[in-house]
Amino acid sequence: MEKAQIIIFFVILILLELSVAEQITLDVGESKELNGNTIKLKSIKSDKVVITVNDESKIITKDKEEIIGAVKVTLIETFYITSSEGNAKLEVTSLYVCGDARCEGLETQKNCCQDCGCQQGYDCENKQCIIHVENECNADEECDDN
Repeated sequence: MEKAQIIIFFVILILLELSVAEQITLDVGESKELNGNTIKLKSIKSDKVVITVNDESKIITKDKEEIIGAVKVTLIETFYITSSEGNAKLEVTSLYVCGDARCEGLETQKNCCQDCGCQQGYDCENKQCIIHVENECNADEECDDN
């Protein structure tokens, strides 16, 4: 029984380490990197913002929590001047780390092919699985395509 408790303790520590929240402040148009994810403040209102994580955007209302891709985001406060001026204080938590060579947690082939790979016949390029195309020739003289 004692061995099981120790294992559970270490699993909890690992999970806590992976999901530590970080507070960041972004100006409109500014972006920051967090565990391989680009977080950008696209626009702002007095009580809500538009946040983009990588290429996925969501509207976040003050004190509400949203999951955008691999990141949990909570809007803490805003300093609103106009929709293109001001800043927002956010609490952000990485739900997983894509690019660490381990396919774990919420990572899948769709959201992290760098770690999880692609199904047979596909290659991971620019963070997406694309169909594999065999090179028909390696030098100009081998190619018959004008």
